[in-house]
Amino acid sequence: MIEKAKSDRRPIIFVTDDGKSDWWHIHRGKKMGPHPALIEEFLAMTEQEFHIYELLQFLRYAAGTGSQIKETSVQKIADSIAAESEIETPGSAAERVKSQRALRAELRGKETELDGLIKSLIDLPPTPQQAATAGEDVKQVLKARISELTGLVTAIREQLATLEGDSGS
Repeated sequence: MIEKAKSDRRPIIFVTDDGKSDWWHIHRGKKMGPHPALIEEFLAMTEQEFHIYELLQFLRYAAGTGSQIKETSVQKIADSIAAESEIETPGSAAERVKSQRALRAELRGKETELDGLIKSLIDLPPTPQQAATAGEDVKQVLKARISELTGLVTAIREQLATLEGDSGS
């Protein structure tokens, strides 16, 4: 890819379903794009930009940009990949995968709620002296929920780590 980018003097789009952690910038378990170090290294070596997509992500992007790829075709491919994944995965492993997906979804929800509560606490205006008690009550409720969610997030992360450790990934 490096030689191709150098010789053609064009950016590269790399489509892969490989999940190597040094290829991807991962935030809260979600692939956000190419790893910043990879982008910098590629740019330094080729003077060209570098983009990386998973197959379905790339197909969905292409379908949305007016290419001849239809969204219905992308959905059929996604369904086919999901079905193959379930067939190849033995029963107990399939259940583990489902549990991991459910835990990740729950974790994302709790993290989103936690982020919102922290933002609310930060943005809460200072209360005048006579209203301090009511304002402090709101802050205490927010702090209590933040503490509760932090515990839940930690527990979910530990469950995920256990499940992922059992699956050998």
